[in-house]
Amino acid sequence: MKRPVLKLNASYFPIDTCTWQDAILNVTSGAAYPINTHLDEDNKVTGFETIRNWEDWIDLDIRSIDDLIHTPLGAIRSPSIIICASYNKILFPRVLFPTKNNIYKRDQYTCQYSGKKLSKDQLSIDHVLPVSRGGEDVWSNMVCCDRDINSVKSNKLPEECGLKLIRKPIRPVNGMSFNVLREEWKIFLEH
Repeated sequence: MKRPVLKLNASYFPIDTCTWQDAILNVTSGAAYPINTHLDEDNKVTGFETIRNWEDWIDLDIRSIDDLIHTPLGAIRSPSIIICASYNKILFPRVLFPTKNNIYKRDQYTCQYSGKKLSKDQLSIDHVLPVSRGGEDVWSNMVCCDRDINSVKSNKLPEECGLKLIRKPIRPVNGMSFNVLREEWKIFLEH
C-alpha cells in the first residue's frame, strides 16, 4: 500500500493530501512538480529541491524510505510531496498534523486514561493500538498519557492492562487536519 502524498500550494504551504495516482497525474500533466527531499544517514530531511522535469524525477535513485511505482520500464520513486505549479490559495490558515504537540493540545495536556492534567515533562504519547501490533501514527490512535502509565502499558492494548480511555481520540475539526504525518513532510511544517 502506498502512503498519501502531501500537496503544497505554489508558496510551499500544505493544502491537502492525495493518492499517489493523483500525484502522478498532476505531475505528468504539468499541474504540479514533485519534491525531492535530501536525507541524512538517519533518514532525517536536511533539505529539498523541486524537480521540474519528469525525466529528472524518474532518474532519481530509490531510497529505503520511498514508495515504489512499478512501470514496464522498471521501478520509479513515488513522490511523497508535490507542489502545485500555479495554485497559490490557502484553504485553511490553520493546518494540523498528528504531532506530539498537537496531540497534547487536542487532549488539553490530560492523560486520557487517568484524567489527570499534567505538564509536558510528565506526559508521553500512547498509541492505543501499539505500533508493534499494527497501530499507526494517526489522530484516532494517539493520546496523551502519563509517562508512568505508558511505561506499564508498553505494547499492550488498554483492556489488557486494565485501562480505559476517558474519551475516544478524534481528528480535530478546526482548520485543515491531516490524519497522517510522514517524516519527509516535517520540513514544511516547521515554518
